[in-house]
Amino acid sequence: MNKIRKANMDFDAFLNKLHNHSKAIYENAMDEATENGRIINWLVGLAGGGLIFSFNQYHNIAPDNKFLVVFQFFVFVVIIAAGFLHKWITGRFRSETSAIIRMMDFLSIEFALVPDDLISEIENEKLDDVFFNYLNGTYFQDEDEQNFKELIRKQTLYKRLATVLTVAIVLLMLLQFSFFFVAVSR
Repeated sequence: MNKIRKANMDFDAFLNKLHNHSKAIYENAMDEATENGRIINWLVGLAGGGLIFSFNQYHNIAPDNKFLVVFQFFVFVVIIAAGFLHKWITGRFRSETSAIIRMMDFLSIEFALVPDDLISEIENEKLDDVFFNYLNGTYFQDEDEQNFKELIRKQTLYKRLATVLTVAIVLLMLLQFSFFFVAVSR
């Protein structure tokens, strides 16, 4: 504690900055997931518009290519299902991230009440290490540490699933529009 006082560092201000920066990282991940969901919704709408355009051009399509519009419809149904699944996965991601933020809030309160552990870390470690330990939940103990690691694992899983679904939806859209262009161009 003497080193902190000698350096004119207010522990509460340091803890507040540490906590706010850690929270901001997780809040930015939630904002990114929300924005990605908006883009997916826009892409699903674009796919629906492409399907409507195909139905409007149905009379111009050669008879032997009309089955492509049916395939286009089925691909659109899969895109809609993937969009709903993406929305659910994004909701789970946001829920897990919110739980992580709440756990970090409690950790901040715990350090404010009993600062000795963090003060000794600050005196003995680099500030970058203290920040990453705080961010990664290293300071949680026993059951809380396991709960935090489980939340991080689930959050990472949902983020990866959302990314895979985003790529799949884009590829399905390309497939849907390729059916249209092949059907109309012949």
